[in-house]
Amino acid sequence: MANWKVVGGLAGLSLIGVGAAACFYCIGYKQGKRSISRPVGKSYAQADTSLTRYINEHNHEDPVLAELRQVSLQHSAGRMTSSLETGRLLTVLCTSLGATKVIDVGLFTGCSSYSMAKGMKDGGRVIACDINSNYADIGRPFWVQGGVAEKIEVRLKPALDTIQELLDAGEGETFDMMFIDAFKKDYPNYFKKGMSLLRSGGMIVVDNALWHGAVADPASNNEDTNAIREINRLMSEDERVEFVLMNIADGLGIAVKK
Repeated sequence: MANWKVVGGLAGLSLIGVGAAACFYCIGYKQGKRSISRPVGKSYAQADTSLTRYINEHNHEDPVLAELRQVSLQHSAGRMTSSLETGRLLTVLCTSLGATKVIDVGLFTGCSSYSMAKGMKDGGRVIACDINSNYADIGRPFWVQGGVAEKIEVRLKPALDTIQELLDAGEGETFDMMFIDAFKKDYPNYFKKGMSLLRSGGMIVVDNALWHGAVADPASNNEDTNAIREINRLMSEDERVEFVLMNIADGLGIAVKK
């Protein structure tokens, strides 16, 4: 089984700090003789406490991205919006990796693509995968306003098809990061195929890795929950990666290719 840690310069230090904070707050801490546990939840919704507000006050978000996030949350599919702290982590990771090429599996309105683009220098490339052009149309004016539109390349087709096209075009082992936040049933396949895109030292970041706590509930056996359990198992047992599973937002899994 792969070691549950992330290594590599600033990225490793950042994740250790974030992971420690998440464990202290979300998994539970001792107060006197009482053990206090917190439910899994996105910071802008279920876990809106004084502590999460404090955390997010110190996670300085790009003002245009903040506006896009608020517009996205008002959408009927707003539940698909990445949390603020997830977005900030994506920016930090791209910056620490010196990322020039990433793939966003599940674009929605583009908060995650925007976050990654902000962590990349001019000439960076975000391959943004989705099947609904209406979502991208909502985000595009904000991408332009925020100065990241030139970095975001939208591919309107199933993400697995886009990944295969990139591999067929000779782009294997050239990507710095893959962010997965799309059809849950396909999570294991995103990981399996995505590993071929990553360079050594590249990362796969998986959103909704705890699925509102359902992954730990034996009574929850629907297709989506089982698929998320499977990708967590695959990443934790894959000797090609260093892996960490964290209770941030709705759960984040991060696998770094050795």
